[in-house]
Amino acid sequence: MFFMFQNVLFLAKIKLNTMRITFLFIIACLAGKAQAQQDPQFTLFQNTYSLVNPAASGLFYKHSAGAGFRDQWNGFPGHPITAYGFYDIKLNPIHGGLGVNYSFDKLGYQTNHAVNLNYAYLFDLKNNRTLSAGIAIGIYNSGIDGTHWVTSDGSPNGVNDPSVPQGKSSGTALNTNFGVFYKSNHLLLGLSSTHLNEGTIQYNNVSYNIVRHYYLAASYRFDIGESFDIKPGIFLKTEFASTQCDFNILYTYKKRYWAGISYRIDDAICFMAGVDIKGKFRVGYSYDVTTSSLQIRSSGSHEVILALMLD
Repeated sequence: MFFMFQNVLFLAKIKLNTMRITFLFIIACLAGKAQAQQDPQFTLFQNTYSLVNPAASGLFYKHSAGAGFRDQWNGFPGHPITAYGFYDIKLNPIHGGLGVNYSFDKLGYQTNHAVNLNYAYLFDLKNNRTLSAGIAIGIYNSGIDGTHWVTSDGSPNGVNDPSVPQGKSSGTALNTNFGVFYKSNHLLLGLSSTHLNEGTIQYNNVSYNIVRHYYLAASYRFDIGESFDIKPGIFLKTEFASTQCDFNILYTYKKRYWAGISYRIDDAICFMAGVDIKGKFRVGYSYDVTTSSLQIRSSGSHEVILALMLD
């Protein structure tokens, strides 16, 4: 995948500066391994930028809305299930965009809900380029079901272990995100952080801090004739204890039909496809073939998205 990515860059004669940036991203990806999941994971991440980067609100369309569902590592006990929805709008009077999003994530006996309000300020640059900076504020709720747990001494529900939440418990904390995006006719480059304030979740007798996450997103579109374009991209997520990185190539025909392949280091090979109907509606699907040790029990991951896009 790495060599295919290099060949695409060479054949399209990408500018030297962009090549240097991309090379640094690749080195950063190879330095870490995907070993854990904190924030929800997405294969169709090109459609969910505003969930992790508030600078994306109002950056791509005047109105955009979408909903998606992900069934990850299907067949593995307690596998993650994620659902999300978002709406973003560009407002010229405030020189920016507003957005709202919601995500639900279930992993084993833990469930997480997050609601955020986004604001982005758009700086219009020359040659149809835009620099966007955004902030988000919201709430993060995490719940855990301890009724299924049995401690080492055989006590149900963790009644004799003060470090185990008893029964069903939940806690809520304030959440803040920040991000920046640069967009031109061909290049997209974003940097963001979620859970900046590292809010504290309290489960009656247990408390912990939400870990701050960092994201890098980059892609470059090469136009091949009038009907065809290729977009290689990279998406990195880390909280410095573990790292996930996707190498992605997306092919588009007549700006309507699209398909692609992605490699997630030490985790999966992903296939995706979709169609944009009348330039307004999007339907997309992805399937991840698990390549990690979880493949013994996992039959793969499925993800779908339905979106509306209006200029």
